[in-house]
Amino acid sequence: MRFVHCSDLHLGASRFGNERLRGDLTGAFMRMVEDVIERDVDAVIICGDVFDRFGADLLTLHEAEGALVKLKDSGIETIAIEGDHDIFFGRDASWLRFLARRGLVKLLEAWGGESIDIREWSEERGTGAFVDVEGARFFGIGHRVEAGLKSLRLLGKAIEPADLTVAMMHAGIGPRNSSDPGSITAPDSELLREKVDYLALGHVHRRFPIDGWIYNPGGLENWRPEECISGKGYFLVDVRGADYKVQAVDSVRRAGHLISVDVSGLDTDAAINGAIKAAVMDAGIDPSSEPVVSVDLVGRPRFDLSRYDGGSMCSWIISRTGAVECLVNDRTIIGPSVTVQSADAALRAMRSRIGTSAQSPNASRMTPEERADLILRLPDAFRGMTGDR
Repeated sequence: MRFVHCSDLHLGASRFGNERLRGDLTGAFMRMVEDVIERDVDAVIICGDVFDRFGADLLTLHEAEGALVKLKDSGIETIAIEGDHDIFFGRDASWLRFLARRGLVKLLEAWGGESIDIREWSEERGTGAFVDVEGARFFGIGHRVEAGLKSLRLLGKAIEPADLTVAMMHAGIGPRNSSDPGSITAPDSELLREKVDYLALGHVHRRFPIDGWIYNPGGLENWRPEECISGKGYFLVDVRGADYKVQAVDSVRRAGHLISVDVSGLDTDAAINGAIKAAVMDAGIDPSSEPVVSVDLVGRPRFDLSRYDGGSMCSWIISRTGAVECLVNDRTIIGPSVTVQSADAALRAMRSRIGTSAQSPNASRMTPEERADLILRLPDAFRGMTGDR
């Protein structure tokens, strides 16, 4: 038996509002589909975030259907769980549920809100906790903010293992408690170890294995520019009874360059522009690759960068590198030269933006991940004002 483990396709993401880059995500999925058909696999499991948002456009839905039809016509089962981008919180609806009703996906979800529903997947209901394929048993938890550790405890008790048992989750994992709702820790995962042979994860956009039984593929294409430095693709798993062999298969992605520029001590826009130009030229970017270029400004400059115009610098970068998209990101630390008043104003603005975004999705384009990143950066920004570093 052979299956493929992928996740975080994020179909339909506009990626900086650039339509060409939106097509990269669909293209990466279509290439994977063609590849796995040639590899003669029995099943493809997708561990969440098939779509980038609950209200994906009809073109994206049509493209996803076309890819899934190819898998079905080739005799390959597609098994999926919902990720946080697939679901609309508070409503029992998603495009994945629509595709499941069309018979293109076997959607798994063991978490019922307060308890584990361990029934086998059925065509009549269009959902279930597990499905068997060629001697392997696949359990799906999906992504629920309220699940996390509780779902692990309940699932660990309720699972009836097979020759090979795979548990599918859309959750981050780390050594300690995570601030990301629904995430688990490495010790938490041990609640499943006795009955689960392969823990299939999604959610984190970076490929990694843990302890020879936990695997996270990291997506197929760069969802954000900084992801270009991380491994991506899917896992090809060959099963022989209770044993299996895992091969990491790289996906073909658009070229990406993440360039870090230390602007410590610089005190003018011209000085920063000069530092950026030097770093970009040193990167040796091939214009024919039509890359995405992201520049991170780091360090402690001698003036407030809130008024720095990165747009003109991006125009220069695009002209020199052939980039289809360019971003200049301020990752600097607020230095001693920044007044307390301006820092307080910045904090109020951040609070307002975070709060507005949380209350009304239409009021801001910030994603939950962007809000989390902004919050996590606040301590670093303000420690520099007190000398506590």
